[in-house]
Amino acid sequence: MQESSVREEEAVSEHENTSSTIQLESGVLRSVNKIVREAVISGFAHFGNKNVVDSLLYILELEHAVDAHSIAENIPSFRAGIAEMFGSCAYVLEEHVCDELARKLGIDRNGRNLETLVSMLKKTSHTSAR
Repeated sequence: MQESSVREEEAVSEHENTSSTIQLESGVLRSVNKIVREAVISGFAHFGNKNVVDSLLYILELEHAVDAHSIAENIPSFRAGIAEMFGSCAYVLEEHVCDELARKLGIDRNGRNLETLVSMLKKTSHTSAR
């Protein structure tokens, strides 16, 4: 009987730890997505005012299935969407987004790409969330 009770306590403890980890990771991902969204908005702002930015975000979501609130989780689709929207100029937008992310991280970009910067942002956010 006692052994069964110990296993149940361990299972409950493991469940609580897993639940806490999931909540922490969810909060970190939300934070990272918010920062990436702000960087994308900053990049889109080079094309015009708030109305232009809102329109571009709307087109990105409607025509390319890229939600501005989850770009960090869907970089390939984001990249494909902006490539279809802007053609070869998409590179310029991505450069602006990367520069903004590096600035928010407080680092020199040193040629780091979007995936690398988002990964660094996740690590930084995960560490600061603990």
